[in-house]
Amino acid sequence: MKLKEITNHFGGMWRNPNLKDYFFLVNPYFPNNALLQELKNNFSNLVTQYPSNLKRQNLFASKLFDVHHKNLVVCNGVSEVINILPDIFEGKFGILTPTFNEYINAIDKDRIYSSDVKNTLFRYSIKELYKLSENCKNIILINPDNPSANLVAKSELLIFLDFLKDKNKNLIIDESFIDFSDQDGTNKMLSQEIISKYKNLLIIKSIGKSYGVPGIRLGVVSSSNKELLLKITKRLCIWNINSIAETFLEIMPKYITIFDDACKKMIREREIFYKELANISFLTPLPSYSNYILCKISKKFTSESLAEKLFNEGYIIKHLSEKIDKDRGEYIRLSIRDRIDNKGLIRALQKFH
Repeated sequence: MKLKEITNHFGGMWRNPNLKDYFFLVNPYFPNNALLQELKNNFSNLVTQYPSNLKRQNLFASKLFDVHHKNLVVCNGVSEVINILPDIFEGKFGILTPTFNEYINAIDKDRIYSSDVKNTLFRYSIKELYKLSENCKNIILINPDNPSANLVAKSELLIFLDFLKDKNKNLIIDESFIDFSDQDGTNKMLSQEIISKYKNLLIIKSIGKSYGVPGIRLGVVSSSNKELLLKITKRLCIWNINSIAETFLEIMPKYITIFDDACKKMIREREIFYKELANISFLTPLPSYSNYILCKISKKFTSESLAEKLFNEGYIIKHLSEKIDKDRGEYIRLSIRDRIDNKGLIRALQKFH
């Protein structure tokens, strides 16, 4: 099977056990064996019985994120909510690019205002968001962003939210990768205090990415705008997630300390992996606050040719030829796996010096 054919499936990597997956973004250190075993022990019941309704699922999510259940809605992966954003918000949407294209694809071209990040390292700050807000009513921010892994600090976002509130404008934040941003979680916006204060804030969070369970298709959205959450709820099914995903939400709180340690371990591995990538002569890794690293490639390779070479070595990576204009250079995105796998990828890259 060819590289393009595999990546065009957008998943199903268990069918390619001989490939090391540096394409999809998960947590290499979670879930742990105890959590997986608990799910396995209940597997027969979970696949033969119906899940609970959305109201009860929201209660489970409330305990996990310490946010009132009336301010949360559980969804079948965040893509489900992304696709209905144009139906529940009025006015134009603004977004900085390059970014996660699912948001751009979900919104009609006449309702979206996109602005390219000009910085050579794809870094941007709150200043660019203020500028973006001049042209639209709804600001979309993926934080950390994908693929740049850029981060806007919570302290700046709170000031920005006050500004938007005075202007009767909204901020939509995707925090799917925020658990990897720092060791102590200082930049997380998903909290009862912040949600309650800002009715003009909608937080979207994938559970699959940071918790390492993309196969169960699970996410949450949070807001104190009850009318907004009602619009979302009306567009979801009564049995919106399956029994395995519901049970994960239910049992996850007792594993939260292990999860936090896993995220810290990933952050430490990111630092090591970044330094190793910086020693590859044809790669320039960019600073990262997530579980992936964006790398610029020297003129020795195109992103597609490097992806093909690594594929032949047993590695699948994300080339960004369709996301980043070639006039800005050639780029790849590498997810961060564990120490053993990352050492193997570095050895493969060293062959191409």
